[in-house]
Amino acid sequence: MQKVYPNILTIITTYHCTAACEECCFECSPKLKARLSFQQISEFLKESREALGSKVKGVVFTGGECFTLGDDLVRLSGLRITLDIMLGVCQMDRGQKHLKRPVT
Repeated sequence: MQKVYPNILTIITTYHCTAACEECCFECSPKLKARLSFQQISEFLKESREALGSKVKGVVFTGGECFTLGDDLVRLSGLRITLDIMLGVCQMDRGQKHLKRPVT
């Protein structure tokens, strides 16, 4: 039997959100402040790359509103370039106002 490995990592970065949608499957809201730190996320990305090598093709940051991470999200974008991992983000329409510079 062929082994199957994940090739896309999805990280729920925060439960904080700029909206409070009743249908939100994570029950995120402006009232919730819990989030992963830059260090926690970067260590997970590095460990995943070490363990799975080039099988990891991409990472998706979501939440809540991942753009409320601000400069940490920009720094994570730079890290994923160093690790040669594609980037995806969710909820770009509401959150980009939280960034001082664009995510690439």
